[in-house]
Amino acid sequence: MKIIVSNVNYVVNSSAFKRTVLRTKTSGHDWTQLSCSTRKPSLLQRIKKIFGLRQKINPKRFADGSHTPKGPYAASVKSVQTSDKYLKYGYLSENDRIVNGFREGGRNASFTKFGDTLYADREVITVDLEKDVYLQNLLKYVRKSATSLSEKSKMQFLFKLIRDIGGDSKAAFKGSNMLAKNRQAQEVLLGKIFEHECAVCRHKSILAKLLGDELGLNTRLIRGNLNDIVGENAHIWNEIKLSNGKKYLFDVQQGVLMDMTNKNASNNYILSMYFTPDFRQVYK
Repeated sequence: MKIIVSNVNYVVNSSAFKRTVLRTKTSGHDWTQLSCSTRKPSLLQRIKKIFGLRQKINPKRFADGSHTPKGPYAASVKSVQTSDKYLKYGYLSENDRIVNGFREGGRNASFTKFGDTLYADREVITVDLEKDVYLQNLLKYVRKSATSLSEKSKMQFLFKLIRDIGGDSKAAFKGSNMLAKNRQAQEVLLGKIFEHECAVCRHKSILAKLLGDELGLNTRLIRGNLNDIVGENAHIWNEIKLSNGKKYLFDVQQGVLMDMTNKNASNNYILSMYFTPDFRQVYK
């Protein structure tokens, strides 16, 4: 199901972005280049998951309250709070900004109060603006290209950009499965996933929230389920509310950018496919 985005008065040159801004070579889905190794949860991790135990660590704290976790990427008090909120509720509002150190490891993930991973059944998506060169360059490109656009044009720009840099859907799905298996419970930079064109709904929606926040768009991040022609599947998507009151379903993975205030039969049918994690309809 595809909703065509029309009336766009600019061109998103994602090829030029990859070529001239990133200056990197995409290596398909060979995650061995990221020092990947198949890693199952250790016995200690499984015990902690079952009994809800918490790891005792003494991180080095900084003056601003941030700290160095056991993993390779820095977290902060705010990022831990935001990550925990999304893990618990499956929702981030337009007032919840994705900040440096944000982590997302799936519905069954478990973290310490300092942001270190206790358990995750797939990769832990990590935002680190200091170490993620791809994300740094992407932010520069977005600021340069979209800051002066109108609110609606910013939204359309992000939709096209994320769709184009996400990679081929079938290949990305295969790559994301390899990533989930080979980097289980390990932190992986958000930008690296897009660099290797393995982005699926969870990666695209987190990036949309991050870039939407950057451009001043009222962007929400929502976790739930999608019940379409292939059956029920875990899913993550976005909503964007414009200042004129219109609210848009922003689902790059499904190719849907839709005005939800327009209540026609086609739109209602699409909205009926979106469910909460406990399978209640989101949009009634």
